[in-house]
Amino acid sequence: MFFDLGMKGVSTILITCDASSDMGYIYLQPPSEQTTDKYHKKQNDLLTYIADPHLLRIEPLRTVGVVSYLEKMRQSDITYAKALDIGEIDAEYENDMDEHGYLIGIELDLSKDRLLRIIHDDVFRYYKLLWHSKLLQMYTFDEARAVFDHQNVIYPLTDEHDSFVIVQVDEKYRTGMIKAFLTANQDLYPHDYMVRPDFILTE
Repeated sequence: MFFDLGMKGVSTILITCDASSDMGYIYLQPPSEQTTDKYHKKQNDLLTYIADPHLLRIEPLRTVGVVSYLEKMRQSDITYAKALDIGEIDAEYENDMDEHGYLIGIELDLSKDRLLRIIHDDVFRYYKLLWHSKLLQMYTFDEARAVFDHQNVIYPLTDEHDSFVIVQVDEKYRTGMIKAFLTANQDLYPHDYMVRPDFILTE
């Protein structure tokens, strides 16, 4: 069983959690029908902990001050893929990219307890903002204090500069953890998909 919030014809962003290994995955680009069916055929143990599926929404937040937070971060001149390639940062786990450097999905450290806390605290939110003369959608994957830390780095995904990631960098190990995603590319990252979460918990 899975959560269907009632918007016919619109797919939902898959956010999965394997509690046995404390690993999660966020499908930023809509997955294939085969992948979606694979998860929907499994028992979703999240239903044990969340009684009302209508609580599982990604709500918009006011954008006042968001751009000023972004301007305080370092804005990299190289792409996220290039930063990984030259060893400026290392991915936390396995992040999948297409041949152009656009992210397909993000693998992350995600325990059952953290997933439930994320849902309870409404960590997954989105903002609409005008930045560098582009109208962008911004989607957050952590608490605001982690997302908007001025020591974070903003990497473009490609030279098109239509999609970016906000990365928190561990200074000791240079591990780069993606805390938010910004995009103007509606073809790869349709907004109706990005704001309709389908949380899958497997215990």
